[in-house]
Amino acid sequence: SHRSELRGVTAGVQGLSEVGNDTSSLPPPPPNGTYLFKLLFVRHGFSCANVPWNACTKDADKLTKKGMGEEVYNSLLDEIDTLLKAQEPDSMVGLDKEWGFVPRGWKIPGISKTADNKSDDCLFKVKNKSLVDDQYDDFGNLVALRQIIKDPHVTACDQQKAKAGAKVLAGWLKDNDIKFDLVGSSSLKRAIETVELMYMQNPYNASVEKIKAIIPLPYVNEKNLGTPFQPENFPYPPEVQESQMRKIFGETTKIDGGLSSGNMSYPRGDQQWDKFKVVLALDLLASLYAGATDDIRPNPEIVAALEEGRAAGKPSIPVASEWPQVRDEPLKAVEAGSLNYEWQAPVSGKSYEEQLDAGKREFTIGIGSHSHLLMEYCLEGESKPNNLAVLEKRMTVKVETVDGKTTFKVAEVEGPCKLIMDAPPSPTPGSLAGSDYGENCKVPFDFKPFMDVEPEPTKAGELTSCAAEGSARHFPLGSSEEAKP
Repeated sequence: SHRSELRGVTAGVQGLSEVGNDTSSLPPPPPNGTYLFKLLFVRHGFSCANVPWNACTKDADKLTKKGMGEEVYNSLLDEIDTLLKAQEPDSMVGLDKEWGFVPRGWKIPGISKTADNKSDDCLFKVKNKSLVDDQYDDFGNLVALRQIIKDPHVTACDQQKAKAGAKVLAGWLKDNDIKFDLVGSSSLKRAIETVELMYMQNPYNASVEKIKAIIPLPYVNEKNLGTPFQPENFPYPPEVQESQMRKIFGETTKIDGGLSSGNMSYPRGDQQWDKFKVVLALDLLASLYAGATDDIRPNPEIVAALEEGRAAGKPSIPVASEWPQVRDEPLKAVEAGSLNYEWQAPVSGKSYEEQLDAGKREFTIGIGSHSHLLMEYCLEGESKPNNLAVLEKRMTVKVETVDGKTTFKVAEVEGPCKLIMDAPPSPTPGSLAGSDYGENCKVPFDFKPFMDVEPEPTKAGELTSCAAEGSARHFPLGSSEEAKP
């Protein structure tokens, strides 16, 4: 049902014939030996697309022409209609204006992805006739408000909370002498903004002194299952994201979108853990070893191997991954020109630490990511981390070059990720005030008329319940054992 999934890679895979197999300008594989990866994931801050899920009204009268006021109501109909016509990622043809809007908690007439058969957000109906009428799932024409908030910002409240979290994290980074070799993210703005706030602007400046740009990484995007339409997970171009971020944050770190630009590049919209590990070992390791992270570009042979057959609708490697598939049936091998990926069984944390003590080179990568990816591949499908929580995943890569062929044997450290720093839970429904959204949540349209908004504090020095969580005590570090590098 996700008809746009092929669009992001079709041009790239076809472009291989144009750019050929030239990899001469790319760094060579590192010398034979074992290399270590410490991945520090941070779940993005509570975003403007999370807000409707949390606070869209349950009052049906509020969503009428009378409840909103005729001018506001008609303006929202027109704005949403326009957004639904765009080809990003698919056109929903437009809004059924006569049907209007329904509130959170509304009884779904047809099949619903929700357990109680009630809407978990304000809904509207789209005109795309290929979808099933009155159905709220992957095939239905009922669409949630949050899904049209394209590539959202983090909320103003979590922007401030992230600064508090960054101060706590800075102490841990300093105490453990951690310096990032690369700061990456999914291609979505809320994750990029979070690594900007939590990593790039953390007070321990030495931790990011080598970093010149945030690099969106392939195959770590969010996927919102159960909807045919997800602009909230469809990124703007990097230059647009930079411009939008600077309007909210002021000066920010450059975004280097090189891995997903050009004729032969990685897709920006996928979540595929096995493929991410291939890119990490076969592509990024060479640049990290060479210290050439200022201008990382995709290896066209790796792109072609990972996306083989996809443009024709017959991908040789699944487009998406999931837990427990990555545990029970992982991608075992990939051949990309002279480079070969081999999956290896998980290793113990003790084995990793012994390699580190023996002087094996460790690369630390900060990555802004999402609840679904972290639940599936970091926490083994058990739970979702809180927004702004930091978790550690470790891997080993053994490199062997023989007769011009280089094999990368990749093993994860067994068990779930370590919780390095926790963060406050999501706001309770309806607890956010308008200032918690800020200017951040007026792009691509101001959705406040749909929300149940808490009154602003009236006493001097009083904070909203969300803003009150923006202090160090709300960001506890993991236990001393957990937090060791």
